[in-house]
Amino acid sequence: MTIERCQRISVGLLSAVALLGIAGCGPQTPPPKVENIVVPLPENVQAEPPPPALPPEPVPPELVNASRGEDLWHLRSALNVAALICENKVYTSLVPNYNRLLTVHKALLTAAVQTELDQFKQIDKKKWQALYDTHMTKLYNQYSLTQQRDKYCRKASQIAGIASDLTAEDLSKQATEMIFRLNLAGEINQALLNWGPPGSPVAASTPSVQSVSSARP
Repeated sequence: MTIERCQRISVGLLSAVALLGIAGCGPQTPPPKVENIVVPLPENVQAEPPPPALPPEPVPPELVNASRGEDLWHLRSALNVAALICENKVYTSLVPNYNRLLTVHKALLTAAVQTELDQFKQIDKKKWQALYDTHMTKLYNQYSLTQQRDKYCRKASQIAGIASDLTAEDLSKQATEMIFRLNLAGEINQALLNWGPPGSPVAASTPSVQSVSSARP
């Protein structure tokens, strides 16, 4: 192959490469357009309705029992039952807060139980003790036999913590709502706690204001 022929081949190759470069710099072919395909909904299908709104929380009454003092004493009794029946390992603060409540508000609780005793004395000056004992037996049974123990214990633990930190004035004001909420949690039938002269009083010891030992099994 002569030198002249080689030069012609080289020039031809360079021209081809140049043409390819020019072609590469030209306008690019756009990619095909992807259209959104709307899929129709099946017939007779309605949008899912929103979830129903939660019912409003019940509003506590002005009084749950006959007096504010009785509401407070019932609250003390309900918390006493909770401290006895609720699992200490689960509700670790319940017993300490209940005992603290008794210490901090001893005077207020003493006045509360006296208010309730006076109510029974007004019914029957001779048999008031038996009437009161019967009433307290029903009260303790209602709380200790609750079928909603977990809810009852959770609410009792919460209330005991709040009540033990309140002033005497605030506790007196909030006792009605507290016992109302606790009754709701335990599904306590308040109608069964309404007291009055029973046909045959049941003897029972009068509960005293005393602390609960945390050593309970």
